[in-house]
Amino acid sequence: MRNHGESDHHSSMTYKEMAEDVLRYADQRNIEKFTLLGHNMGGKTAMTLSCMHPDRVSSLISLDTAPLSFKTDMKTIKQTIDHLKQINELKIEGKTRKSAMDVISSHFNDVGMSNFISGNLVYDQKTDNKTVKWCVNLDAIINNFDSISGFNDDGSLSPYTGPSLFINGSYSTEKLQNEGTLPDKELLEIYKPLFPDCTVVLIEGAGHFVHNDKPLQVCTLIKDFLVQ
Repeated sequence: MRNHGESDHHSSMTYKEMAEDVLRYADQRNIEKFTLLGHNMGGKTAMTLSCMHPDRVSSLISLDTAPLSFKTDMKTIKQTIDHLKQINELKIEGKTRKSAMDVISSHFNDVGMSNFISGNLVYDQKTDNKTVKWCVNLDAIINNFDSISGFNDDGSLSPYTGPSLFINGSYSTEKLQNEGTLPDKELLEIYKPLFPDCTVVLIEGAGHFVHNDKPLQVCTLIKDFLVQ
């Protein structure tokens, strides 16, 4: 994914651009057909690629991500951007991993969020891996947040008719429905229009990071789906 990990940094990051990035990666490695699995922004990228190039996608798996635009929830958008800016302002460059983790933990009380943020740290080869640095282009993510919070805004995507699995956390789903961000209706109705051959599973006791909260359940669901 552009602007993540060791991937190239770009000033623009629409879902169609990121979908083409993934396809280019597959082409460079002569991978003709593949299963896609993504979470959050990765989930929307996987959905976009499946709809754009259905002949290349054997099946689709998405974790706690709906094929919806969340641009209408301006309060949440502002909070998220402020959150990203706060992360971006953490002075961790040049620190040891332990020191960087201490800084992150002091700013974010939620253990899950702290672990998620620290997952974006990598060792800096320029210091012989003695210190860490960010591996995400947070400035680009902040500047493109309007695009990232949307999905299929121009209505150009066609349905992906291959098999698809959508795994959602009950806490995350309930929170979005209470906020009015997610329509208060059966989850299947949300996914069916673009993904008619879909299976939707709601895991009780899991939040947005459903794969962290319930790893065994998620892995079992994915395994069973893939061997069908």
